[in-house]
Amino acid sequence: MKKIYYILLYMLFYTVSTLFIALRVKDLDFDPIFFVMSLILPIFLLSIGRYLSVILSFFIFLIIEFNIYIVLMYHKTSFEICVAIAGSPIDDVFTMIEAVPLQVFLSVIILQSLLMFITWKAAFNRPKVAAVSLACFGTMLGGRILLKSDIGVEDLYKNALVYDHFKKQFVINGDAELYGYLYGLTPGYLGITLTELTLALSYNTGHFKSVPISLKGHDVTDPVITSKNTPKVRHIVMIVGESDSALHHNLYGYRDYETTPHLKNLYNQGQVCFIPKVHSGANLTRDAVPMLLSFYDADHPNKLLKEKNLIELAKDNGYITYWMGAQEGTNVYGSSYGFLGHFADHYLMPHDTNMAYSLKKQRDQMLLPMVKKEFSSLDKSKPYFIIIHLMGSHTDYIARVRKEDVKALPTAGSYNQAIHHTDHSINEIIELSKKYLGDFTLLYSPDHGEILRSPDLGEHGIYDGGYDQYKIGIYLAGDNHTNYCQQAETLRSDNGYFASPQNKYLLLTMMGYGVSQKGLDYIKLHDRVVNSGIAFDYDKIPQPKRKKQ
Repeated sequence: MKKIYYILLYMLFYTVSTLFIALRVKDLDFDPIFFVMSLILPIFLLSIGRYLSVILSFFIFLIIEFNIYIVLMYHKTSFEICVAIAGSPIDDVFTMIEAVPLQVFLSVIILQSLLMFITWKAAFNRPKVAAVSLACFGTMLGGRILLKSDIGVEDLYKNALVYDHFKKQFVINGDAELYGYLYGLTPGYLGITLTELTLALSYNTGHFKSVPISLKGHDVTDPVITSKNTPKVRHIVMIVGESDSALHHNLYGYRDYETTPHLKNLYNQGQVCFIPKVHSGANLTRDAVPMLLSFYDADHPNKLLKEKNLIELAKDNGYITYWMGAQEGTNVYGSSYGFLGHFADHYLMPHDTNMAYSLKKQRDQMLLPMVKKEFSSLDKSKPYFIIIHLMGSHTDYIARVRKEDVKALPTAGSYNQAIHHTDHSINEIIELSKKYLGDFTLLYSPDHGEILRSPDLGEHGIYDGGYDQYKIGIYLAGDNHTNYCQQAETLRSDNGYFASPQNKYLLLTMMGYGVSQKGLDYIKLHDRVVNSGIAFDYDKIPQPKRKKQ
């Protein structure tokens, strides 16, 4: 085969694959003129000689294939995903790699081998062509910077709020706007990769402008709060679950396996109630958890930074506060809820604590013995507001499963086994609360649901993933738990759903706070969620495309 054919094959794969990515970048309009101009880059890659061409092309195509995989998984790529990739803790990276099917790795190996063969055959050594093409590409990129086109990236504050590991404090990153601009700078994988590298380098080296955030407390209270009275519940325990779909809970109608035997038994004994027809406030943890414990909502995310959160309000009314979590809160992705955790009098997260314990890994199995030890030392004459943040059934599911879960559900998939473990964790915390607190009310709410592709493979945060990633179950236990399940019925939106951010009003009632009925009526009338970083009416979130019959 003549060299020209190999060059055409190289250019064809590069063009088609990068076009596939560029057309699926959320928040940005596709720029066809700039895309065509960016095809100068593969000309440079082919004109630098065989050895350099193969080496550089290997990494370029690997990056392209990675971005294609992300697009296939999430149906679009986004600035949120860039932040998640750049800021994920190493534990999450390994578990996500483990969750990638073997056939994907084999496909990449075969494709890379074929592409390197094509590159070897197509490459040529033309220094002048390389110099001219590189100069053209650099000029084009510089012109793009000078044009400063609108990137359309919203809510950059979420990426501006980070934990500075060098200064040991939460800060506002003054370069966040720059990262968003880089994301919109070039079409497709170029802008995405540039953003991810810049984010990762800046956060891991501390090289970014920063403004410290005080954790002494906010002065502003949300106007929905009208009064502060004597607390109605002495000890409040809030368990935040992870990726826990109501579609796999027995009390919500699931029949294939006994995934939640403890909750089912407690319900039959009258010790637990559950709220039917619930949806989460977001399909990503970094949005969903702050919506549970602050006045952050789909249209006012900055309330996380500007107003008192529920931990501050609990402290204002005499509670001693705890945040004990199995999820890391000082990485880029987890900073929104890690920030909340640091308002607690006592906090424990992986690699971050002011308590006597140190949690090394994101494992509920390691967290719960520490929870038990702390509960056993509490002075129950003092009021407590305790938040326990689980890893629950986060992918990779098999990493969340114990031998006991496999033994109980030997033929079930790892997702159901992980939910079985969460059921055990909830029951254990209820029993600890009974033993060491006495007078308590406990609320369990996951951050979001999950889309199951198979018994062992699922996902969330999908832009057009539909409603499954929002379907969750909420349970209450302890003293007067049925009263709060009944109160939840008065907080339903006009569409009939109880949205998980309404949990905060149950918690505020327990704490003794009065809430404006007018404010609640407005919230009930506007059922808004954050879908992959963008605000939507719940009944208008993007749905999966139907396959043609």
